[in-house]
Amino acid sequence: MGWDHFSVCRAGPGGRHLRRGPGCGGKGGIGLQKGQEKGNRSIHESPPALPEECGVRIQCGDGLVWVWGSGACSKISGDGCKKGRQPGPLAQQSGIRDDRAGRQHKRALSHAKKAAGLDPDSVEIQQTLASARKSSRAAGGVDVDTNIPRGTIKRPYGVAVVIGNQRYEAEKKGLSDVKYAERDASAVKRYLVQVMGYDPGNIIYRTDVSSGDMRNIFGSKNNPEGMLHRYVRKGRSEVFVYYVGHGAPGPGGGANYLVPVDAAVDYIANNGYSLELFYRILSKLPAKDVTVVLDACFSGYSASGPLFKNISPGMLKSKLPVRKMANGAVFCGAGKDQVCTWYPAKRHSLFTYFFLKGLGGAADNNGDRTITTGEMKIYLQDEVPYWAGREANRKQNPLVTGDGSAVLTRLE
Repeated sequence: MGWDHFSVCRAGPGGRHLRRGPGCGGKGGIGLQKGQEKGNRSIHESPPALPEECGVRIQCGDGLVWVWGSGACSKISGDGCKKGRQPGPLAQQSGIRDDRAGRQHKRALSHAKKAAGLDPDSVEIQQTLASARKSSRAAGGVDVDTNIPRGTIKRPYGVAVVIGNQRYEAEKKGLSDVKYAERDASAVKRYLVQVMGYDPGNIIYRTDVSSGDMRNIFGSKNNPEGMLHRYVRKGRSEVFVYYVGHGAPGPGGGANYLVPVDAAVDYIANNGYSLELFYRILSKLPAKDVTVVLDACFSGYSASGPLFKNISPGMLKSKLPVRKMANGAVFCGAGKDQVCTWYPAKRHSLFTYFFLKGLGGAADNNGDRTITTGEMKIYLQDEVPYWAGREANRKQNPLVTGDGSAVLTRLE
């Protein structure tokens, strides 16, 4: 029998018991509730009268682990959670879905921090999170979504823009969707907070942005001070910009464009967002430094095929999509005549997957727990071409410019 709600209660010195139901009561035991907490008929049973103290609540139904109270149990017993999972170490009952695992870890820790008398760095809480990650992997979770380390650098004045343009087809302008873009953007946001030390309140996060949205966020030729500029503290803000979506070459190959979801690609010079303008605006920000990550290709092709339906492939010419910035670094997913590959096995773009994996420690060449721009460049230029060829029979060589000694993150 599966149950959606469990409470771990403590009964006497060293005695810990699992009770099924919406919570722990006082003396005399607690109720047993089948199904969801709201709207369903309850069936009550009376366990033995014990002096109980509410310690940990585990909600299996939506894949969250909630922790609060004055104690935590690392061993519990009783019936399994929803979907037949057996209770063991706390978070093994969480019913984690792989695409929610990162949020679950964060929220579990957040609740723990707020819990009276619980140390968020206690052995019990760390065992809970470790066990959650283990069960996620067993359920087929993606490693970069479940194994997110903590960074030690704090960027209280850091500002980030994260854009995930996925749903182009809904606009009926002839462009295909960018598979996994929303998953990519969501994962990058989690890494910005947990690994790179950005404040969630300083992250401008958008999906499926229009031409007007792009101008509002970054600015325009006539008014270069958009929303991002308003967030920046002069000389103190470290700016990070991530974009995943279509890119496109302009007519004659003289320019490149980021492609909003409402753009008509055959008229990209009129309704795309100029990459030259993008770099010019970022270089004039009064920021301490700027890091740009573009998971987009500018060859006129995407992983799903050509962007332009009425132009001969021989007429498509692209300009180099990166430029040196005096105060920053630029990472681009592919060369000017290449395509950014998807990675279906990981449910991410190939480039973003390895960028996140690098931030998680894989790019740490010298073992000092610090990831620099130079180390990330070496890692990406080694892994991405190999896996693009192996998985998709394509050439994909990421482009990177900037100070190789700049620190992206420092891990615990």
